[in-house]
Amino acid sequence: MALDMKQAEAVRYALIQNVLDIIHNNVPEVNVPHDFNVGKRFSVSGSTLNIGRKSFESYEIGKFTVNTEGSMALYDRYGKKLCGTLCLNVSLKNIDIFCKWIKKNNISAEVVSGKSERTFQYIFLILGVAAVILIKVLRNFG
Repeated sequence: MALDMKQAEAVRYALIQNVLDIIHNNVPEVNVPHDFNVGKRFSVSGSTLNIGRKSFESYEIGKFTVNTEGSMALYDRYGKKLCGTLCLNVSLKNIDIFCKWIKKNNISAEVVSGKSERTFQYIFLILGVAAVILIKVLRNFG
């Protein structure tokens, strides 16, 4: 089981590194398809990005951020978040093509630290372990 977790983590970080390489222009130019889907709620048609029922032209998107833990966010030109971690992350299909679409349409892309997300993950891990211990202790007294 530990080996499977290590393999899954290695694959996850390989996906994150691939996205970061695309953002930093470390991959060769590849033609981006005119129409493609990115997960369930995202689709791209030419220069139009469809998020759920809303549509945005590429010039309406101000910034794309990726943190080093794999979460992503899109912002409009005024800094308002269009979508975040729950609907945009490295585990989506065609995320590499989406990142190439971001670069092709000259949307500002930046990499931010994933330190706060990592801290958040550790807090949930600690709370989960504490809950399991508490349940076992309560069962022994009940």
